[in-house]
Amino acid sequence: MESFVLSWGLLVHNVQGQPDTFSSPNGSSNIDATLGTRGVRIDGWTVHADLSASDHRLITFVIHLGSASSSGQLHQARSSEQGMEPIRFRDRGVDWDRFRSDLTLRVGRITFNAPAQAICSAFTSAVVTSAEKCLGVVKPKRHGGYEWWSGELDGLRRQHNKFRREWQQARRAGGLCEEIARKRFHLARTRYRKAMRNAETEHYRRISDSGNEDPWGMAYRLASGRVRPPSGVVNGMKLSQGFATNMEEAMSGVLAIMYPDDDVAVDSPYHSRVRLAAAFAPSGKDVDIVDRSALDRIVKSLPNKCPGLDGITARIAKVVWNVAASEMMYIYSKCVREGVFPDVWKIGRLVVIPKGNGRPLTDPKAYRPVTLLSVLGKILERLICECTPGLYGRISPNQHGFMHGKSTVTALSRVLDVVRETNHKYVQAILLDISGAFDNAWWPMVLVKFKQGGCPRNVYRLLCSYFTGRRVGMFANNVSVWKNSTMGCPQGSVLGPTLWNILVDDLLRMAVPPGVELVAYADDVTVLIEANSRADIEWKAATTLQLALEWGQRNRLSFSSSKTQSITLKGRFQRPPVIRLGGDSVKAVGVAKLLGVVLDERGTFAEHAQDIGDRGARCFGKMARVSASNWGIRYPALRLLYYGTFVATITYAAAVWYGRSLAFVVASRLLRAQRSALVLLTKAYRTTSTPALAVLGGVLPADLEVYRAGKIQATKRETAKGEVNDLKRRVHSEVVDKWQERWEVEERGRDLQRFFPCVRGRLRAAWVAPDYFTSQLLAGHGAFNGRLRDLGLKEVGTCPCGLAEEYRDHVLWECGLYDREREEMLDRVVTGGPGPVYFADLVASEANYAAFSRFARAWHRARSEIDAEEKGLRRALHEQYTTGRDADVERSTPTTSRSLVLSAAPRGGNAPRAALSRERENAHGTEIA
Repeated sequence: MESFVLSWGLLVHNVQGQPDTFSSPNGSSNIDATLGTRGVRIDGWTVHADLSASDHRLITFVIHLGSASSSGQLHQARSSEQGMEPIRFRDRGVDWDRFRSDLTLRVGRITFNAPAQAICSAFTSAVVTSAEKCLGVVKPKRHGGYEWWSGELDGLRRQHNKFRREWQQARRAGGLCEEIARKRFHLARTRYRKAMRNAETEHYRRISDSGNEDPWGMAYRLASGRVRPPSGVVNGMKLSQGFATNMEEAMSGVLAIMYPDDDVAVDSPYHSRVRLAAAFAPSGKDVDIVDRSALDRIVKSLPNKCPGLDGITARIAKVVWNVAASEMMYIYSKCVREGVFPDVWKIGRLVVIPKGNGRPLTDPKAYRPVTLLSVLGKILERLICECTPGLYGRISPNQHGFMHGKSTVTALSRVLDVVRETNHKYVQAILLDISGAFDNAWWPMVLVKFKQGGCPRNVYRLLCSYFTGRRVGMFANNVSVWKNSTMGCPQGSVLGPTLWNILVDDLLRMAVPPGVELVAYADDVTVLIEANSRADIEWKAATTLQLALEWGQRNRLSFSSSKTQSITLKGRFQRPPVIRLGGDSVKAVGVAKLLGVVLDERGTFAEHAQDIGDRGARCFGKMARVSASNWGIRYPALRLLYYGTFVATITYAAAVWYGRSLAFVVASRLLRAQRSALVLLTKAYRTTSTPALAVLGGVLPADLEVYRAGKIQATKRETAKGEVNDLKRRVHSEVVDKWQERWEVEERGRDLQRFFPCVRGRLRAAWVAPDYFTSQLLAGHGAFNGRLRDLGLKEVGTCPCGLAEEYRDHVLWECGLYDREREEMLDRVVTGGPGPVYFADLVASEANYAAFSRFARAWHRARSEIDAEEKGLRRALHEQYTTGRDADVERSTPTTSRSLVLSAAPRGGNAPRAALSRERENAHGTEIA
């Protein structure tokens, strides 16, 4: 501490003669220090001994800043640059008619014969002013205390603090008074803590139960950790010069890392020529005036995502279009005609999102920068794309990112097609990593490539204006830091992906050696090398990577040799090929992740099944926080979440690897991961077999789920649009047939097969919603003494009735302890005709299953009461056994009203347990008879 104070030149403001700052039953001391810089004067530093219930006593002082110190006037400490808090206007449940009327008046006052820059600024100001007046601002959620807090807790807290102060004062006197005060305080603290725990638990359970009405609502967000983190998290980031000492320094460092500057001083002669060429517009013709139908399509297709700093959402923009379509048409046409991108639409807000790549959260590279831009500006960005359709046709077919009809699936399929179709002995893949690809895109080179692609003259001027004067701000805790943006494709913009594809296009078109192909998805570039020898692979790799390095130098981009990987996708080497990138060796791996799919040298996809299964199970497993056996999210909503989390995760890019999903090495890993998800979905006992869990839950086994999704994805591209539904039905029927074949020969889950001999019947029985109670009777695994004895969890498997071993069938059909509940169930069950009721009849209809579910709950409630009674009887018998008194203890369960008579046994061994069993058998045998 001393070195810290000295190194930063701080002053200690503690005053001698004050009470100790810390006081507890174990002692007191001055462990709290008040530190300040030399420019701040502190007066009236006082320790209050009796105002706080904390062991750390309350400290108060007065701060004098600057010139106000002489007059004693207090000022609120704030940063030198006060932040502008970002806003978002309300667009739900508002008076749209009032907004339309007000906006119409304001737009009518705009002078439209002014330059485009002024018109856009005035138009944006009109929309913002009308929104402020008529719609209002979405108020940010401030943490105002605990939602579960109540007046009763306030009273308990006051009582707790009162008794604590009395005890603290009584400690000075000691003796009996101190002891009485201490006990009174401890009793008040116990009541206070218990009340808080109960209130918090009840509130949490209410949130969990709300997930049954809104599965993707607060309960899901709370369980999955999607609640928004505090905005000040950036304050702990580690920068190149060390940790930041204040918020402004931290945000400035983050902006500098995520938005690097275009330094003219490092330009080579080649780069200087490129910069000069970009400054001149092409000599071609201007594009035609904006088409109204195109603008209408663009506005109506706007997604309702986060707005920019003006607070205008997509819903508001659509209403503005309905009110002032002609005016907007004129404004955007004028911008395109004059080649002006307004400054008011070039201001962005930086939001950092954790990548989840395993990096520490103190590392700025662990975050993805997203720039929130004005919706009105995004419309103009889309118009730029509409005005240059020829550029899309010039992009290499090997680019699968941000291209219509292409995706990660098509990119992965192309990689594996090369492996399957080649006639060469080996296929080597090199996964290139471009350092800071989107953040370091060089704008002059992008402009030159637009010009080479035949960009119209006015659109080129519009692009130049788009790249000029861009600013991005970062906001946190009412503090803002701004930075000029001079490089990069803004992640969050409409035009950014197109700019990157134009920039990287000539990398994919390089004159590479025969047998080499480059496949890209955005900035993920994979080099595929086909060869018949290691030497051939090494030569082709060296030639191709040298061309890539030269491309990077021209475009002021660099490749990371430490992150670039090499993997053999076909053939085997005793020693992997030696591949170098810029003098550094590229790491050869046996397993590599490409676009979210784990590739291995053998092509088994076993590692991918393990990885994706674990991720899916973790994602759905978080729902256990809001779904317990008797409260929280229940089966119908939980099943929806299961498909939206676990199934969506394991079926990602299934078209690429579904052919391997039924192989044992893959299927076993998928089913192992699915098991934990099914236990949570059905609330079944963990001893239930995996095949039975899938039938019980009414969902496909994980391997068949991947096979179904993959086959539909792979075949859908070759199927006419009107035949897609028929395709899905055929594939689903094929998969269910495979499932039925498994179920018929499966030796495990025989108890459940009595209810569902046919899996199609289970899928049709949508009313079957297993829970903690019904799953025990359906699967035969639960609180049955016989089953627990078979698992080695109990010594005796006798039913509490004393007449038979306790298994599912005995409880469901025979046990006399539940005759009344069973009769009520059978009276409600409707069968197809006269005769006995079978297992399948209990789940044959919604009414029958409801009766069965009521029986399951009544059985479990009665069983719990019997268990509680047995524990009490055992406790009483144990007390008699240890004290040596012989007596008969007679009790009756509240549910069955049947007497359980226990006789005290002679001492020695396990006599009490044996005596209990014999007496229970005799008592029940007599009574039931």
